[in-house]
Amino acid sequence: MFFVTPDTLLAWQRGSVVAGADSGEPSQAGVTIHRGDDGRAVTDDGSLAGSVIALDECVRCWMSCSGASLSEVVEAASERPARAIGLEVQLKPEAFADLLVLGEDGRVERTMRRGRWLL
Repeated sequence: MFFVTPDTLLAWQRGSVVAGADSGEPSQAGVTIHRGDDGRAVTDDGSLAGSVIALDECVRCWMSCSGASLSEVVEAASERPARAIGLEVQLKPEAFADLLVLGEDGRVERTMRRGRWLL
């Protein structure tokens, strides 16, 4: 989803747990989420439960469709939305960090969650 004002472009994505799940039936807030036959994330009763596309895929698509640079797209998908909701955006010594190392093509190469490398 994109939000445009005269001064800025923000991008955010409301992904579901299905977006990052390899298999099985993940749950979110006690509700089982499925990937429907049409590719949507849905609950048992068929209610929409978020997106099945991961944010890194959105970044790559945006780069491909718009010609924007990786740094422009990452800023619009991370720093700008965080600032828009009042979060401080900076790395600090001793703070836990969630980081992604992206390749030039926007694919995730490494992931840090709460200060520990996962991938």
